[in-house]
Amino acid sequence: CGDNFMGEYCEEDNPCRNDFCMNDAKCEVRINDNGEAKAECICPIGFKGIICDIIDERSACYRNPCHNGGKCVMGQSLNQFTCRCLIGYRGVTCDQEDHCASMPCRNGGTCTPSVSGFECACLAGYRGVTCMEDVDECVEDPRICKNGGTCRNKYGSYECVCTQEFTGRYCTDNYIPCRPSPCQNGGTCSKTGPYSYECNCPS
Repeated sequence: CGDNFMGEYCEEDNPCRNDFCMNDAKCEVRINDNGEAKAECICPIGFKGIICDIIDERSACYRNPCHNGGKCVMGQSLNQFTCRCLIGYRGVTCDQEDHCASMPCRNGGTCTPSVSGFECACLAGYRGVTCMEDVDECVEDPRICKNGGTCRNKYGSYECVCTQEFTGRYCTDNYIPCRPSPCQNGGTCSKTGPYSYECNCPS
């Protein structure tokens, strides 16, 4: 049967319809003395009432300790609770501004709340308060490219332009034509000189 029906042929209304019990209470069907099916709500800790819609005055959530629109969620006992904070707030009772909610760290930086607001841990290639500043690796390490290679700065990175004898990220590998083959779409690479090649394309 569907959630709203019961019985051998699903011909009876299920008193435990989806919206009967509140606050995540468990609904159980009981048969009374007249043979009628009645719903009974088994309330979770911190709630009471026929449909568990009343907050227990003994619970930590009774006076709603959560600030700034946060929702109080009961724990495993009456004095335990957690606050589900709205975006922009954090803390045990949502009383602190979450300056990371606006995602101020750019270029893949990781934001961490701090006493003064927030701090960004930037990825390699970036720096600054919000990771917007480019690190010029060519200035930071003028000898980053080896064997006569020329360093060219790029936003967030860099590249080494190697002399014809070398290749690789840092120009540390000997250049051998056709290893690997630069030819596309099934073309065959043929070495034509110490540092030259040609691509023979399929017909």
